Amino acid sequence: MKCWKFSGHHTREHARADIARYIELRYNQIRLHSTLGYRTPNEVESEWFGRIRVA
Repeated sequence: MKCWKFSGHHTREHARADIARYIELRYNQIRLHSTLGYRTPNEVESEWFGRIRVA
């Protein structure tokens, strides 16, 4: 994971919001989730859309 050094955030709240945004938009998209069979959300979504197109 990236090292979070001072990057121009004016307040702690702004830094927290920036980190939360990173986790939601980047990290969680590539992280393996045990509830998804140790696949990424992107893999599961692609599989789901593939099934819909076939049906």
